[in-house]
Amino acid sequence: MTFFTKLSCCRKDVEVKFPLIYGGSGVPPDYIETEEAVRKLNWETSKLSADKHREQQLLDYRKGNLQ
Repeated sequence: MTFFTKLSCCRKDVEVKFPLIYGGSGVPPDYIETEEAVRKLNWETSKLSADKHREQQLLDYRKGNLQ
């Protein structure tokens, strides 16, 4: 008899229930729009920072080649 067979004789099925959500999220639409705007601004800031870093590396590389 295998280990799994021994366990299957003692197994109990458990019923799991999840809460149902009806209607909207209860959060005002302005809040959701503001969250999206903040997320977008954070992404743009991150992207601009990475671009600036990349440009600075390229500038430093070019300056090094001229000397």
